Amino acid sequence: MSELKELLKEFVEVKDVVEKNKIKMEPYVDRMKKLSASIAGHLQVEDGEESSESISFPNIASVVKKRHIKADVVDWEKFQKFCTDNGAEFAMRKQLNLAGVRELHKMIMQGDLDDTDSVEFGVFDKVYIRRK
Repeated sequence: MSELKELLKEFVEVKDVVEKNKIKMEPYVDRMKKLSASIAGHLQVEDGEESSESISFPNIASVVKKRHIKADVVDWEKFQKFCTDNGAEFAMRKQLNLAGVRELHKMIMQGDLDDTDSVEFGVFDKVYIRRK
């Protein structure tokens, strides 16, 4: 137990240093965001292109602006049908709800549901440390 106590003590000390440095770094991070926005204003992504030209200054940096696409689905059933009807299933991300996965795993482990070979469950532990 004394080894665990010492490890936790050191963890808290290191975490304090990280937090203090985060606070010191905030003005620099904010300045970097403003500079990045200004730099982005100098680069143009043409229609139909995925990125701007890459510009490089020796011994300083290189920069390129890339276009990213984001979609917010407002009707999942309609969107799934659209993708399926048009052979565009590749656009749908297969992702499970973690709370639902926990409940499903529990039901299978308790025998409430038969086991299935359509999913493999992985169980892992994660340590959470909070300051006292």
